[in-house]
Amino acid sequence: MTYPAPITFNGLTLSIGAWAKLMGIKPGTLSDRLHLGWPVQRALLEPVRTPKQWHVHRRNAKRIATMTAAFKQEDHTGGYEQTFLNSPGTGLGRHARETHDCTSQIEKGTV
Repeated sequence: MTYPAPITFNGLTLSIGAWAKLMGIKPGTLSDRLHLGWPVQRALLEPVRTPKQWHVHRRNAKRIATMTAAFKQEDHTGGYEQTFLNSPGTGLGRHARETHDCTSQIEKGTV
């Protein structure tokens, strides 16, 4: 898709170079954005990322991809309840699969 001059946005018609100068971005950046299929509004209004912002973006994208891949490989059939399914419990009460003995409390009259 090519974007010959002029480009109209909000009723103002200018060339790519004039729009780039007006918006404070490089003409090549604006041209690339439009050729990548960005809508005119986004291409003109989205701020340009600094090198540090790009570094953080790429690092976070790698981390998310790694976590997603690991998550897909794990067996998610368990869970808290299934982990303690065959456990005799702690005997302390109020926990998974508790084996709280109420009879001793009833005999003592603490219940």
